[in-house]
Order: sequence, then structure tokens, then C-alpha cells
Amino acid sequence: MVTIYETQHGAVTVSAPYFSFVQCREVISLTLIKDGNQGWGVSKEFRADTEISPEFFQLFALEASRLL
Repeated sequence: MVTIYETQHGAVTVSAPYFSFVQCREVISLTLIKDGNQGWGVSKEFRADTEISPEFFQLFALEASRLL
């Protein structure tokens, strides 16, 4: 199940947990897609047990928006 959280920088989506062969553990993927960016965005994997809060979404969106 994908969760979407709206921020001032754009929509942040959170994937369902999946196994990452790079990290050798279960992870979730956060993706920021800015409005008007034609679907392009920035993604980052976090451990599946990471506590997600509204502040966490805002911080991720701020850092990711600097890369777009």
C-alpha cells in the first residue's frame, strides 16, 4: 500500500515495505514529486522500522526539493 503526504514542496509517497538487496534488509521508499515536474522526483530508501512522522515528511521533502 502506498501512502501519500502533501507538503509545501510537493507530494511525498511512502511505499510498502520490501526487501532491499543493497541494504540487505526490509526498507520503505520515500519519493518526492514536485508539481509541474512531469512525474520526475527524488527517492530514498529508509529502514522499514523507521518511525515516520509529519516532521519527518517535511524534512525529507525539504532536502529532496533541493535536488530537483
